[in-house]
Amino acid sequence: MFSTSAVAGALNETCPECVTLEGGMAKGVIEDGILSLKGIPYAAPPVSDLRFRPPSLPNHWQGILEAANYRTICPQIEDPLESYPKAAMAHEVVVGGVTTRLFEDEDCLYLNVWKPAKQVRNLPIMIYLPGGGFIAGGASDVYNGAAVDRKDVVVVTINYRIGLLGFAEVGALDPSYSGSGNNGLRDQIAALEWVRRNATALGGDSDNVTVFGESAGSISIAAHLVSPSLKKPFQRAILQSGAYNLIRTRRSAEATVKKSWTSDP
Repeated sequence: MFSTSAVAGALNETCPECVTLEGGMAKGVIEDGILSLKGIPYAAPPVSDLRFRPPSLPNHWQGILEAANYRTICPQIEDPLESYPKAAMAHEVVVGGVTTRLFEDEDCLYLNVWKPAKQVRNLPIMIYLPGGGFIAGGASDVYNGAAVDRKDVVVVTINYRIGLLGFAEVGALDPSYSGSGNNGLRDQIAALEWVRRNATALGGDSDNVTVFGESAGSISIAAHLVSPSLKKPFQRAILQSGAYNLIRTRRSAEATVKKSWTSDP
């Protein structure tokens, strides 16, 4: 079990940009009275044996985590409508005769936080799920939480696995991977649970959490709302352009993978 001994608001007299979280101390940036913490791991990297698996708890880090900049983004083909962080390295590939850029770093389960730099307690928390049709996008400069944070709330944006790595039901090929078609949604829940566990350190109220998102983010929220097995780690939801009628059944997801997948995962 993770625990945090941080005081609510987590001010550090010798390092006002530092917050003690469950994984260790993170050092962000203070600007215009707002402390931002970027690139915080909320789950273990979903690589190697963890590929196509549900998210695992993050590891503790050594020393102080430098959290001034966004980390990488989940694998995807570059979308001209998206903004990509500098840490997200891409290379050129040819798709359908067209040269484009591909991001393929699977170590991408990070979140970003904005909170008042002053000592605060029990602020509302707003967690944003970005869109992108489940094949593009992530938490980057397009979704800068500073503007919302000026309303005295804690704002969080998250990355989650998209495309095949987040939504391919490869349990159709190997039963041990059953449920992999929901791993992107599982990532989102892991991020929400991370926020709940660290709410006090961030000066937030874990019983006053609103999730909001657009497009794929909105569809994801709809899926969480109708899930009969999920104990909701949020109290309010804002859906912006996207509903659960776009969600596939397990049978159709399995059929898609069986038809298109020709090798073991």
